[in-house]
Amino acid sequence: MAVFVTYGSYLGRTTRIPGAAATVAVGDTAFAMVAGLAIFPAVFALGGDPAAGPRLAFIAFPQVLAQMPGGTWIGVVFFLLLSAAALTSMISLLEVPVAVVTARAKMSRPRAALAVTAAIFVLGVPSALSYGVLESSTVAGRPVLDAIDHAISNFVLPVCGLAIALFIGWRLAPAVALEAADLARARAGTIWLCLIRVGVPATIVIILSRSLGLL
Repeated sequence: MAVFVTYGSYLGRTTRIPGAAATVAVGDTAFAMVAGLAIFPAVFALGGDPAAGPRLAFIAFPQVLAQMPGGTWIGVVFFLLLSAAALTSMISLLEVPVAVVTARAKMSRPRAALAVTAAIFVLGVPSALSYGVLESSTVAGRPVLDAIDHAISNFVLPVCGLAIALFIGWRLAPAVALEAADLARARAGTIWLCLIRVGVPATIVIILSRSLGLL
């Protein structure tokens, strides 16, 4: 989602990019696994639908909590933590369009932040209402939030990842790409470049093919 591109531009010269990238990848994966281990056993145990998608957090999981002793307090803590996760993610995601608007439209950061926030708020209203007022409205047979989540996760993000991999692997000079990745003097640099040029694009094409039902 270009967050790493934007945040990467703020890194100091002494920051080791491979180590930072590994820390982010391991931390994010570990957190996702812990969240899954916390939520899915409860959903299975109490007869919830594990395939509920985004509505799992807002409909299926609250129904599970309603059947648990102390579920009300657990739900309060869960949604407070969920709100904190959303806010911290929102700050990082907001930085990307704000940086673009600031650079291209020559706006001050406060004005750019207000303009982008207003636009995102308006665009997000249908998703926020998809399980309420707009519950009967669907896109390709899915609620609005589910449809947007499906499109972004299965198509937009893989296509963006493919474009980035092709740009770094084939458009940039190898020496520039390796220097930017902090791998110019590492033995793993050649392997990384081969993966960016061939391995990553091939993997993403397979993911897209599966999303399109071609595999």
